[in-house]
Amino acid sequence: YNLSTGLRLHQSPLIRTFLRCLQVVESRFEYRKTLELLNSPFLRLQGKVNLDRLHRKLIEQRMRYLSAGWAERLLQALPDKERDEWAEPLRIINEKLKPLYQTPSAFKAADFRVYFIALLQELGLLEWYALDSSYLTERQRENEFRAFNRFMKQFERFIWALRHTDPQADYSLSEINAKLSASLGRMDYNLTEWPEYGVQIMPRLEIQAIEYRWLFLGGLVDGEFPRASGHDVFFNDKTRRQLGLLASEELLHQDRFIFYSLLESGVREITLTFPRYEEDRAVVPSTFVSELSELCAITPDTGPFENEADLPAERKWQKLGLAIQNNRFDTARQAAAAIMDENSGEKEHILSVLHRVRTSRLRVVGDSFSVYEGNLGGQSEVLRFIREQFAQSVWSVSKLEEYAFCPMQFFLHRLLNTEELPLMEDGLSGLERGNAVHKILFRFYTLLREKKAEERPADYRDELINIAKEVFNDLPLKGFFKNLEFMQWVGSPQRPGNLLRLVDYDQKAIAEKGFRPAYLEWSFGYSGDREQDPASTKEPLRLSHTKGRLRLNGSIDRIDLDENGNAVIIDYKTGFSAAKESVQTIMDGLHFQLPLYALAFQRFFKEQSVVWAGYYLLADAEKIRRHPLIADSAVFPPRSSRQIFALPNETIKNENDEPYSFQDVLEATLERALDLVASLNDGYFAHSRYPDNSACQSYCDYKRMCQKNVAKMKRVGGVPIP
Repeated sequence: YNLSTGLRLHQSPLIRTFLRCLQVVESRFEYRKTLELLNSPFLRLQGKVNLDRLHRKLIEQRMRYLSAGWAERLLQALPDKERDEWAEPLRIINEKLKPLYQTPSAFKAADFRVYFIALLQELGLLEWYALDSSYLTERQRENEFRAFNRFMKQFERFIWALRHTDPQADYSLSEINAKLSASLGRMDYNLTEWPEYGVQIMPRLEIQAIEYRWLFLGGLVDGEFPRASGHDVFFNDKTRRQLGLLASEELLHQDRFIFYSLLESGVREITLTFPRYEEDRAVVPSTFVSELSELCAITPDTGPFENEADLPAERKWQKLGLAIQNNRFDTARQAAAAIMDENSGEKEHILSVLHRVRTSRLRVVGDSFSVYEGNLGGQSEVLRFIREQFAQSVWSVSKLEEYAFCPMQFFLHRLLNTEELPLMEDGLSGLERGNAVHKILFRFYTLLREKKAEERPADYRDELINIAKEVFNDLPLKGFFKNLEFMQWVGSPQRPGNLLRLVDYDQKAIAEKGFRPAYLEWSFGYSGDREQDPASTKEPLRLSHTKGRLRLNGSIDRIDLDENGNAVIIDYKTGFSAAKESVQTIMDGLHFQLPLYALAFQRFFKEQSVVWAGYYLLADAEKIRRHPLIADSAVFPPRSSRQIFALPNETIKNENDEPYSFQDVLEATLERALDLVASLNDGYFAHSRYPDNSACQSYCDYKRMCQKNVAKMKRVGGVPIP
């Protein structure tokens, strides 16, 4: 047992809410602390406002502090179409925070008491128990009521101490908050304080103040009870006594006195307990146990592995449990049979336990994934729900790639809608940076197309700078970090950033290869007012194959054409990881974007043929370049045998050892995509096929809740794609 009077007072959700009120004001209404306060069920905002959505809006607008006037500023920053939707929720939140905005910067002790009681009253926290508390169970309500009573008593003592220390002193809010938190940090509150009722868990000293019939004394471990005698390297025991400090021997004497006082208390029965192990470390029983055995008879508990046929039911259950823990399944079956023989009413319970044991064992040694590992194929209602969800679904490449990499992640993200809230960054987030760069390049190359100057982007550097300034002025980022991002990505003619270096490189590439920008942000399957090429279509792509059909939407950053109608698919990448991708990434089933986009373009523009698909790598100004994933060697012949992106070649082959052509790779990618859709419709959501990949080990948003068994994943495999 962990013997204590209960919980620390500051751990109570209600008391944390009380203290959070002061912390929010002290932090100048920092957004995370403020949202934590607003999320408290005791403020009763649940169901009235969506605080997760508010969190995301604050991140988008870079609003770190919700000081007075924040709601009006946020409302003005929102697009017109969103203002009506947000007006009422922001009004409700602002009204809830209004009392906090009136907090003085300094108090005398008596004034702080008046202020804080009035604040709790206005927030509905002082009489929380009289209001609707259906969000608490009966037990939770009882616990919070006890914490509330304990807090109010301690608060009055705290105010008394402040007043008598210096009645005229002015205390800042930070000082008061620190002193109050320290005062409460040492306070506990009982979860059950009813006298002569139930089991009371108390420390050894407090037990002596009450009468009891049965005593369970736990934690009898040497070093804890009695406490370890630490040797003072500076003072011997004699010096410590002279200084008024406890000598090392006195600790042992104190604990021995407490122990024997408990034994002499007139209790009917005493049970002494100690653990044999603490995690993976064996522990030594208290010396008091061995001393006691010299004085009186002790009846030892010999554990659950007794051989007597007439073990009580409790012992049989223990035997079953320990047998399971030690993988002694024959013993477990015997124990289960003994329980069912003795009490047929336990049969259903036993079978349920054995089913769970079997499931737990198969999770480790099984040859397939069970329903508890994401294989929901045998759940008819789940399958019906999934198929209804995705029957008319238009797939995006990001969804396909997420499911391909880890079906379990797809399940948690796309079906259960679990997602970590974003953190506010000083600079641009990866998504914001990518969107800004795409917007700049779309507007810039659109301007070149209007001027019929697509092959001369470097001649229009000033226009690029002006467009970039317009885009950056619309970003929520201000001041130093905005200037820093602008200098990195745009720069100036004297100190060119990434995009100015891009247009220099691009002009040379266009002149060398003869491919000129023709379509910019060409999208299919999207609607709305997004910036896109005039040739875009709202119709999704419908791909048919012997394995099934796929409806797909997407947006291609740029498509260049030559005079022969050959097309180059280009995707801008502002991150560093894209440089690691290759045609092998496609063949491994991890990349679908460019092959499916190439198929989409060819289906909508039948007179043109894609001959190259890859990235423009923009993350490093010194390494701006085109990075091919796949290319037709007839148009882009390889310069060496290591350039396996040029197809066909002797490295990328099918199961018949035949080289893949460019078009073969596109069709093979479509087959894999259809296999993925079929696996999803069959209810397959097992863990990743790539447990050693860094995206699984380090960068997965769900790694803290992931229950993957890596050894089994490697042995069994993931999504069954041919």
